[in-house]
Order: sequence, then structure tokens, then C-alpha cells
Amino acid sequence: MTIKNLFHAYALLVCFVAAIILLITLALSFGAITDYLFPEIKHASTVRSFESNDKYINAKEREANPNDKETPTLRQLPAAQVDQKRTADKANFLQDTKDKAVEELMRYLHWIVIAAGFFFLHWKLYKRNVVDTKDLK
Repeated sequence: MTIKNLFHAYALLVCFVAAIILLITLALSFGAITDYLFPEIKHASTVRSFESNDKYINAKEREANPNDKETPTLRQLPAAQVDQKRTADKANFLQDTKDKAVEELMRYLHWIVIAAGFFFLHWKLYKRNVVDTKDLK
């Protein structure tokens, strides 16, 4: 395959850039898909902080803002209330992770559609121009 003219170079360059964008976006999409399908596995280190009340309270204290008044009171709450709050926070964390994954997938889908459109349009232009230059010989 030889590049016959400037149009060939342009079409192939656009195809190359579009292919790179497609590869990167597809790789990022797989990350978002695993976030959606397996949030407990992919974010296991965070999910582990919800395993027990002590782990939950310790994690909250580590990430707490010094001005936060809620975290110090967690140790003073009855175990049943801490357990209920921990379970609710875990469910919220997993749901937030899934929601963010859907948002990312939608954003990546836009990139995939646009890059694929550019790729196929310029590939067709390149192929048509190659055929046209062969007919001239």
C-alpha cells in the first residue's frame, strides 16, 4: 500500500487517529462495565470498610473532616443504629458506583459512535480514491 497523494495521507491519518480513539474508549468502557457489573469486586478495599461496625467507624474517622460533628457520635450510637447506618451507606456506595458507571458508559458511547463514524467515512473515501487512481492508469 503506497500513499499516492495528499488525500490518501489525510484519509489514512484520520483513520489512524479514529482507531486510536476507539481503542482507548473501548478500554475505558470495559472499566465502566466492570464497575457496573462487579462493584463489590472492583472496589473491594472500600467495601471491606463496611464489613463490621468497627471497620466502618474507623474508616469514617480516617476520612472525616475535623469540622464534621457526625463521625465522633458514631461511637456513641447503639450497635444496631451503627449497623443500620453502615448497611445504608454500603448500599448508597454501591448504587453511586453503578450510577457513575452508567454515566461513563454513555459518555464513552458518544466517543465510540463519533470515532467510528469518522473512521468508516474516511476509510470509504480512501478506498474510493484508491479505486479512482487505479482507473486512471
